[in-house]
Amino acid sequence: MSTRRPSVPRTARARADGQRQPAPPLKRPGPQGASVRSATPTTKHPAEKQAGSPGAGSPPPRRKTSPSEARAAERSQLAGAIRTASAPFRKPAERVIVPAEDAEPIPAKAFSGRLLALAVVLVTITVLLAPSVRTYLQQQAETEALQERITALQREQDTLETQIARWEDPSYIKQQARDRLFLVMPGETRYLVKGGTAVETSEEQQSAASPADLPWADALWASVERAATD
Repeated sequence: MSTRRPSVPRTARARADGQRQPAPPLKRPGPQGASVRSATPTTKHPAEKQAGSPGAGSPPPRRKTSPSEARAAERSQLAGAIRTASAPFRKPAERVIVPAEDAEPIPAKAFSGRLLALAVVLVTITVLLAPSVRTYLQQQAETEALQERITALQREQDTLETQIARWEDPSYIKQQARDRLFLVMPGETRYLVKGGTAVETSEEQQSAASPADLPWADALWASVERAATD
């Protein structure tokens, strides 16, 4: 009677690790008080070797898998199990399509919170900027007034510079001395005409004494009075 090895479950990762190095013997209690045996075959049981030989109905040898492939397979299995347990099947909600003729128009909001917030922001900005704008306009007006004053002073300065340039000319100085101080150069003779102003004054007084808008009788009486006084 041949003995049976106890079935030892192994994961794909342990299987991959077992390909790189021999796994230590695992000891498990056998069913119904069977004796504990090693999971690895030994030379003491030739019958087991014959049972594991090819052609005796044993399964074909599995392809060696790398550790990364084994870990990927484990992750995919665990993810599928978790997804199946946590996300039960849900029936998609049916969308109700309302025809355009039966649809009721939605009234637009005449006043919303956004408009109120925008109005508050605009009022705040106006209150904050009003003093600055007023100060700026006042400064602009003062600047324009100062510019006009500077322009007038520059014109006056140009006039004074022109007069200074004239007084630096010797001929202009001589002319002003003749006209204002009645000075003449050595060897020159100056003649002054007197009486011209008195004649002009008498003519002015006569024209003022005999107005031309009087009637002929008044004019005649006025001439008689003048003749008597003279």
